[in-house]
Amino acid sequence: VILLTPEVTGRCDLHPPQTAWLRFRFYFIELVLVVCFVVGAFRVSDPWGWTGWLTTWALFAYVTHVAWHRLLPTPYGAVLTYLSIVPFWLLHKAMAAGSLGMPANAGSSRREGASQIRSCSPTRCNSFA
Repeated sequence: VILLTPEVTGRCDLHPPQTAWLRFRFYFIELVLVVCFVVGAFRVSDPWGWTGWLTTWALFAYVTHVAWHRLLPTPYGAVLTYLSIVPFWLLHKAMAAGSLGMPANAGSSRREGASQIRSCSPTRCNSFA
């Protein structure tokens, strides 16, 4: 609660607060998030193997969303960006089925492939192929 800054308005990165205490409160939150990211606190399991193709789509969306926003009227750029996930999902499904002649885990970030199932308890994990 002490780190909340409701009295600050606007963008603190462009117009920093005047006092050192307000700046500390703003930048400390960023520091906590960066440390959590670096130590892997945001790493989660991926039982369905989606992070590979979703990462590829996220990169595509990041690179093209501004172009779609500038080329198309207001709601349609965002709609096209979000609908572009469908071809990435279909490509992932085709690769998983082997119909493209690629390995099943080519679009997955998982080392063991999309067909492996993990059974985990608080004390140990068992992998089944």
